[in-house]
Amino acid sequence: MPARGLSESLRSFLEGGSAGEAFFGGDDGRHGRAVVTLVVAHPDDECMFFAPAMARLGSSPPEAAETSGTQVRWTVLCLSNGNAYGLGKLREKELYLSCETLKIPRGDVEVVDDPELQDGMEEVWDPRLVAAYIRKHVSRHGTTHLVGFDERGISGHPNHCACSQAMRIFSKSEQASTKGGLPVIW
Repeated sequence: MPARGLSESLRSFLEGGSAGEAFFGGDDGRHGRAVVTLVVAHPDDECMFFAPAMARLGSSPPEAAETSGTQVRWTVLCLSNGNAYGLGKLREKELYLSCETLKIPRGDVEVVDDPELQDGMEEVWDPRLVAAYIRKHVSRHGTTHLVGFDERGISGHPNHCACSQAMRIFSKSEQASTKGGLPVIW
């Protein structure tokens, strides 16, 4: 994971900090903790590429914030249901089960099913459209931090790369409209 784009607090945490400390410098105003949105292209990306970081940062349902001591509430924005081989509905269910294992409530998991954002190595996604979905999700969930793919999409998958480009577009537009905007964490 490149250091560029990481907030100092998250870098410190990943290098050995404690989940009980307030590393994120912002919260959604409802739970006194960070709301971190994971932006992925397909069901299974959350577990294949991000599960170790998610487990390290911890998670708890919103209603458990008072007693758990966990400072991170995760949400997931999945930009397709992974229907490349006609298995979209099954893969969607698998995503919800995976997130449940990671203690992310179903209400904090959003799966987009847009004809313009279909799974596939030959499918080209418009990063501006993806950025619009990110903006809606962030607004709906009170996101304070974003986590997603690096510019190469980890595996070079074009849908992953579009998610990365969209996060940069979103971050730049937020920085232009607010003081600093949301940090993008790769």
